[in-house]
Amino acid sequence: MAITQKQLQNWYDKEHLVLEAEAIAESDDLTRTGRKLRKLKETFAAIEPVTEAMDRVLSERLFHAQQHFLNRRSQDMLRGKKDLDALKMYQIQQAQKTVQLLQESLDEAGVLFAAITNSQPNLGSDDLVEKLKQQNREITQNLRRTEETIQTIIVHGPLSACNLPEPPPT
Repeated sequence: MAITQKQLQNWYDKEHLVLEAEAIAESDDLTRTGRKLRKLKETFAAIEPVTEAMDRVLSERLFHAQQHFLNRRSQDMLRGKKDLDALKMYQIQQAQKTVQLLQESLDEAGVLFAAITNSQPNLGSDDLVEKLKQQNREITQNLRRTEETIQTIIVHGPLSACNLPEPPPT
């Protein structure tokens, strides 16, 4: 498998959009976040493919982030009904799906990085490759944080703004 400089750029651009969508999926500003997610999806769709497998994983992560944002209304209704067991299960399922998609993304990245290293060593020193590696470190951190979140939900129950730890004083 050979990968071109253009595919590297497309990968970086799409990964950046997906990371941004995942970051804003927890926003409380429904209108602004909904518009931003729509814009991210449009921009994502306009970028040419990387590989079929990587595009599938990135598309699924983008869709999952959007669905998570949209499903937060359901979470609020469950919280309002005091159905904490259903809310707990929902949050665990969402976090497990996030872990699965992040792991698939890291697996596909490993395949692409191996192709770069094996067949095109001159791309391996490229600044873009370093940026992609940094994005993959961020994905790995997100994966670990999400796994920790699952354990927190299991032990302490559903997460809400009420039971998040207070930020340290500044």
